[in-house]
Amino acid sequence: MKRIINTVFFLICFNLIHGFIFEQISEFNQTESYVTCNDTYAVKDDYLFSTTIRGFQIFYLSSDSLELVNDFNLEKFTYHLKIKDDFLFVSCGTDRLYKFEITNITEPVLLESITMPGCHAFFFNNGYLYINELLPTLTWRIHIYDYNTMEELFSYDVPQEYSSLNKIGENIARVKIYEHVFLYDMSAPDTLVWIADDEVPELCSPNKIEILSDSLLITGSVLSKFEIYDISQPTDWQLITYIDYDGMCFNIIDDRLIIKEYQTLYLFDISDLSDPVVLDSTSIASYDRFDNLKAFGNNIFAGTYAGKLIYYKLSDDHFQVNQTISNGGRLYTSYQIDDNLYIFSYCQGIKHWNVSNPANPELIAPYWFDLASRKLTGAGDILIAYGYDILLEKWSNVVFRIMPDGSLEELDRLNSQDLWIDGLHYHPDYGFFLTENDTLRLYTLDEDDKLEEIFTLEIPEIILAEFIFVDNVAYIVGLGKMLVIANIDDITQMSVVNEIEIEDYSYFLSYGIYENFLFLGSNDYIFKNKVYDISQPENPILFAELDNLGVVSIDAENGILF
Repeated sequence: MKRIINTVFFLICFNLIHGFIFEQISEFNQTESYVTCNDTYAVKDDYLFSTTIRGFQIFYLSSDSLELVNDFNLEKFTYHLKIKDDFLFVSCGTDRLYKFEITNITEPVLLESITMPGCHAFFFNNGYLYINELLPTLTWRIHIYDYNTMEELFSYDVPQEYSSLNKIGENIARVKIYEHVFLYDMSAPDTLVWIADDEVPELCSPNKIEILSDSLLITGSVLSKFEIYDISQPTDWQLITYIDYDGMCFNIIDDRLIIKEYQTLYLFDISDLSDPVVLDSTSIASYDRFDNLKAFGNNIFAGTYAGKLIYYKLSDDHFQVNQTISNGGRLYTSYQIDDNLYIFSYCQGIKHWNVSNPANPELIAPYWFDLASRKLTGAGDILIAYGYDILLEKWSNVVFRIMPDGSLEELDRLNSQDLWIDGLHYHPDYGFFLTENDTLRLYTLDEDDKLEEIFTLEIPEIILAEFIFVDNVAYIVGLGKMLVIANIDDITQMSVVNEIEIEDYSYFLSYGIYENFLFLGSNDYIFKNKVYDISQPENPILFAELDNLGVVSIDAENGILF
């Protein structure tokens, strides 16, 4: 037992007690996607600024098109972007706020950055910069800066404690505690003065709140949709408008409301608040969705999950698509064998790179096919792409053979018959494994290299399944559980020998094996990494749970856990 403890301790702590320095060797296969947030666009003169997954872009904005003029890589996930006078402020992750001078708009100059205390939200009011701090007690404190000098002037605790402070109108801020909304006057930078508060019972913690006039408050959220309240009575607000669409990214232009509902934008006439009227709508493909939305006059910009920036124009109360810019979608997954690296991007297929020289990777070939990416798996000379077929509108597995020169030859496809099918997982000795609810299916390639089902086994129902093979045992990790399948080398003896509850696991598995230990990780922040002792492979024993480690990778040769 002492040796087991020492081994796990060594793996976990080696990175911490030895000073690793990571140096970037190269950067390639860059794609972009647009962030799911409200403050992701800004306009100055004739230029549009937009956040991306790893930085921001600047476009020249003409009457009917956008032209990319600069692309900044901050190497961080960017959230909010705001312009104040001749300065651009961009928040990244939860800890950095960058300040750029944009006197020359197309060539921003980085002036400085500050450490943001645990939150990406910031705003300006009366010439002051406000930054929220999330304290270890999960309470909030607001910090006020002179945005010219970046000198901190004031700070104080946010009222009601468990909420950040956000601006919703000139000199007006809000604090929200679930369905309770509090409004404050912040004319003076060093204090807040209560204006009004009430519960909005139809709401479940609104994502976006704005003041439409002195007496009208607008709230929007994914769950509780779009609502307008009469707040002329400070503690007795009255609901006057309700629209059953996602209100997270609404925009109002005079008496017109633009609102999104997953794949559709709607235009409403709200001149009569008690009776909103739909004037027009426009939709995108079923495999995509709108992630953000911002209107500047009649110019409307919407970013999508597939990495598209769509430029709409409002003309005679109708949406007009001026331009669609595709950044290639976000990177999902990759697979490497020898010097061949295959990268799967959302709605962009697979790109094959030669990485024999890591400092200068060479693009060998792209493979476009009609699959919205989810993951790549494989073993030996077999590669499997799993995702959503945007033409058939079904989940699909595409099986490739990796040829001696690294090129890909498509062999066969396996599509879902109903709404869902999990991904195929390949073992070079035993075949292709697939779970379908309460059935385990085993396939092999026939003489024509087509998938042929050779065996089925009834198993406890499992979804979002991922396979880990250890000798002749398969661990199937899925939503809330792990199944242990023994004797996968003999279909006459194959059986379920164990079912282990993993209550906090949902998706995006990563794993590593070191000696007799199985490490499970996920990029789902709720999941606590698990370490199992698999010295008896059919009976994994939970050895440890580790907080805040995320995705797992192990360098077994050097005994290092990443």
